[in-house]
Amino acid sequence: MRPETPSRRRARLGPVLAVLGLLLAAGPVAAAGKTLVVLPLELVDSSLEGEVYGRSAEQTARLAATTEAIRERLAAAPNYALLPPEAGRELYERDRGRYARLYRCVACVLEIGRAAGSDRILVGWVQKVSNLILNLSFRVYDPDEETLVANGWISLRGNTDAMWRRAANRLVDRVLLEPPEQASGD
Repeated sequence: MRPETPSRRRARLGPVLAVLGLLLAAGPVAAAGKTLVVLPLELVDSSLEGEVYGRSAEQTARLAATTEAIRERLAAAPNYALLPPEAGRELYERDRGRYARLYRCVACVLEIGRAAGSDRILVGWVQKVSNLILNLSFRVYDPDEETLVANGWISLRGNTDAMWRRAANRLVDRVLLEPPEQASGD
């Protein structure tokens, strides 16, 4: 077997990276006048600290504060009408009990969105690898069309309230609020 050269590796990975780049570079979704419900963020803690000690009260508070930061950012945007956090709460609580990770149950998220009477529903999670490496991710679905309309993730380097808030604001801006870039030239 011949050793893999950098040019062979690029040729093999090129199509995969191109598709991944298109998925990650997809611009913000246009949502003029769309109602949106934001589900509470979930924590996926694969850190040694989480494995040994479980979820801390500090992490639980940080999840709630970051969910609120996302809501605040979207409430200030003219293109979304945020539904109150109580929208779909009954189904959310029920499904939360049935599934360890609600973000993994698209059917549940869509059902909650429909029950809330929302045009869009945002489900998100924070993956904690360590106190230094975390990722904030979310997906936005159209419950009626049963489609994914936006998704994104951002890496955090630091496990602080300020870092989580900055990351949440940047992710919301990048994926949901910034206008798509215009093609240059005619």
